Amino acid sequence: MNIQQKAERLLQAREAVNELEAQLKILKAERDTMQDDVMAHLKRQGFASVKTASATITIATKKTLRVLNERELITELKSKGLNDYVCESLNKDLFKPLANKLKKEGRIMAGTELVETEYISIKEPKKVK
Repeated sequence: MNIQQKAERLLQAREAVNELEAQLKILKAERDTMQDDVMAHLKRQGFASVKTASATITIATKKTLRVLNERELITELKSKGLNDYVCESLNKDLFKPLANKLKKEGRIMAGTELVETEYISIKEPKKVK
């Protein structure tokens, strides 16, 4: 396979992936709608589950501990000697604008490096209307 054939195959593969991702997006939306509908129906009827020929669908509940006030939690963890659960780290969201500025200026800071990543850029010819 020569480079022209490989490039054409790359374009075909990218197009196939895009089509499948679009189909997947539609299927996920349908799945989410059906899940919401089934859950609402079960709750309205006061049922915890429904059995079909292929599966039993049950309303399940999980509990998750959510942090509401990180500073308050850190203070309590430290006061109880649980320092292993606390660490100092970089706020990547706040650092990103500074990183972009440094990148444009070609500068780096201690603990950073400027990394170049190669990728394929594809520009299709403009279609005449």
